[in-house]
Amino acid sequence: MLGLMSFSTFNLFAKKESELKQWLKEQGLVYATSPDGIYYSTEERGEGERPKSGQFVAVHYTGKFLSGEVFDSSVERLVPLVFQIGKEQVIKGWDKGIPLYKKGGSGTLYLEPKLAYGNRKIGPIPANSPLIFDIELLGVFDTKAEADVFIDQKKAEAAKIISAKKKEKTAAERTTMQAYADKQGLKKVKTTPTGLMYVMEEKGTGVAALKGQTVSVHYKGSLLNGMTFDSSYNRGEPISFILGEGQVIQGWDEGVALLKVGGKATFLIPSALAYGERAVGPIPANSILRFDVELMDVQD
Repeated sequence: MLGLMSFSTFNLFAKKESELKQWLKEQGLVYATSPDGIYYSTEERGEGERPKSGQFVAVHYTGKFLSGEVFDSSVERLVPLVFQIGKEQVIKGWDKGIPLYKKGGSGTLYLEPKLAYGNRKIGPIPANSPLIFDIELLGVFDTKAEADVFIDQKKAEAAKIISAKKKEKTAAERTTMQAYADKQGLKKVKTTPTGLMYVMEEKGTGVAALKGQTVSVHYKGSLLNGMTFDSSYNRGEPISFILGEGQVIQGWDEGVALLKVGGKATFLIPSALAYGERAVGPIPANSILRFDVELMDVQD
């Protein structure tokens, strides 16, 4: 008796399990099989005891499909995942697979669908997908408080690294931005400490925009190649947002705060203060953006 699992679902899982086994065979990989049916390999053995149910672990991981395509990575974000073993906070393959390693250990988990997300589609992961996880067990903790101290330290380290990378990238883009400003005949270009370039076309005579206030702004956004990707003028309605609350890109939060009601300016925003490495709609990743803006109103 299969219980809640339909016969067709059971057959599909069996097919996908066969697919994973066939893939492992074709790759010529050396791996072990745990009592729970997890295929895994060990790169570094680590030291100390293996984590037990109820303990907290910090894990760096890179998740991939059998094709090698990466669908998620804590390594790229620079902050590991923390969870409690045996509490179903993660997929079964992790709850049962991470305790196969010791602290400092690393390796790869090869999970058939029933040990991953089963017949659920999760984000970019199709239903019934075998998954691969390259993992490194960074820490094992008896209490959540100990785990929190560790993760806070990692977040602080990540923030410093990300900040340094942003500054380096912005410095590299500054030449491009200045050359664009010169070519466009933009005069009296000023640069803030973060790398935002701006030209104050009209100072405005109304109240200044302050953090926490709701501002109303008309704008036209364009790439340096001249392509307009968005315009409130075309829609006939300005955008409203709370200044300084991260509701818009950093370059806007900083730039609009320079204006008074009635003021007009041109912002040249380095990619680190815009969308960074993300592609957003028609905006390619790593794009320097131009915004021609007008502060229409400020409300407390």
